[in-house]
Amino acid sequence: MTSTQFRIADYLFIAGAFALSFYLQQHMFLNWDVGWHLEGAKRMLEGGTYTSNIFDDNPPMVFWFYMPSVLLHHLTSFSFTTLTWFNVTIVIAISFALSNICFNQMAMSHRSHLRVMCYALLLSLLFLPLRSFGQREMLVVYFCFPYIALMGARFSGDIFGCVKNPYFQAFLGVWAAFGVAMNPLYTLLIAALEIQLWFTHRQWHAFRPELMALVATSIVYLSAIAIFYPDYYSVIVPSIFVFSPGFDSHWAKLVNNVSVIYFLLLSICFFCTYRNLKQRAWLLSLWICAVVSYGIYLLNMKLWYYHFYPFIFFATLLSVEGLSGIVHINRKRILHYVAGIVFLSYGCLVIFGIISADRMNIALFKNPKTDTNQVIAYFKKQPSDATFYVFSTNLSAAFSLANSIHQKFISPWPVCWVIPMIASNHQFHTVTGWKKQWIEKYEKNFLETVGHDFKTERPNYVIVDTTKNQRYLRHVSFDFIDFLSHNEAFQQAWKSYRLDTVIKGYVIYINWRSTREASIAR
Repeated sequence: MTSTQFRIADYLFIAGAFALSFYLQQHMFLNWDVGWHLEGAKRMLEGGTYTSNIFDDNPPMVFWFYMPSVLLHHLTSFSFTTLTWFNVTIVIAISFALSNICFNQMAMSHRSHLRVMCYALLLSLLFLPLRSFGQREMLVVYFCFPYIALMGARFSGDIFGCVKNPYFQAFLGVWAAFGVAMNPLYTLLIAALEIQLWFTHRQWHAFRPELMALVATSIVYLSAIAIFYPDYYSVIVPSIFVFSPGFDSHWAKLVNNVSVIYFLLLSICFFCTYRNLKQRAWLLSLWICAVVSYGIYLLNMKLWYYHFYPFIFFATLLSVEGLSGIVHINRKRILHYVAGIVFLSYGCLVIFGIISADRMNIALFKNPKTDTNQVIAYFKKQPSDATFYVFSTNLSAAFSLANSIHQKFISPWPVCWVIPMIASNHQFHTVTGWKKQWIEKYEKNFLETVGHDFKTERPNYVIVDTTKNQRYLRHVSFDFIDFLSHNEAFQQAWKSYRLDTVIKGYVIYINWRSTREASIAR
């Protein structure tokens, strides 16, 4: 049995990796979804609910996670970008340490193999997310991976040391429950590993500390939602089934991906060399995790990178550790060399993708001519105590704008995510039955909410997204203002607004009455 004894050079490498991650995140825009999660966390701390001002499909755990960042932002002068990095990095550091403890339990004949596993894990946690750093699916992986590593240790044989401690195992179960709470679909991943454990040992021990802790924590969490946010079950969950399809992509686009093609080659090479690899059970676990993650990605039917991240994460670890396993095979055949080339080329593809994406994201952040920077520059010239509203089907219209300026974002949702299905229903009338009833109900609620906000809140600025990026409305003819004018309260309030400027498709209106009143008050 081999253990990973970190040397000074290892600690310097780890510190350097964290420092580079911090540098990169400081030179990119805060992720759109993360920006909204911070805003939602702030509203929850102020007593907000899902039906009042947090109309979003993310479960409460996502917003709870960012509450420390919001509280520290009020107490310190640190930016949301910095605080988010620290918040997420603490989780990464804990998960990395816990996983390394479990790695030490795996029967390996080469210390270098263990070191490769640790480095591959750390770099994948820090750099694979790209600009989606801190996104929901990333957090799911961060919290769940130590549990997966514990399963890997169990596959390797008898566990010992602190990993055998039931309190340590229970802690990993609670830790994993936090991740599953952010996206319950990843319960499928835990279930798949439990099935593998049953096949490996030909028996299933259900009353293991980690599994019992995971189940118990999940029950407490679901009960807490029912007590504190019952509207999530009664309003949000049904709306997910009705309105989420408005953002779906065609299945052909989901499978037409170079990473998927490489993973098929990876799978073929893995199973062809399976008998010669020492860590067969652990590598099979990674392969199962990749397959299940890709299945969840297909089930979601969204082309968003953060949904794809868990698959990329597990496929990358499989390629790196598969390559390391082949290197340590004593008597290699041609098949082993071919498999090694495939594993290596996939790793190179991932590295190239990371470098290219980071360069592009840094360039967008620094370029003053990008639409986001121009809108930020516009609002920095406006009164800091003003409020603004956004009408768009893209999060990019509101975030990370709302995290970069002093004006207050008061839209009750991160994005008008009910609009694609409402607009489609208006034009094509293809929805029937209970879904049609829900669409009509939410359309009425949407109009009433906006009308009430414009009558009482009177936002100083309104951003209407007319850019070509609104691909979710690409098949329909839709105009936000015409649609909203069906509400009498909005129609009357809109008379106080005039066009102020247009920035690359973002049409900005100003409430001239409230602006004049504010000027007189000054």
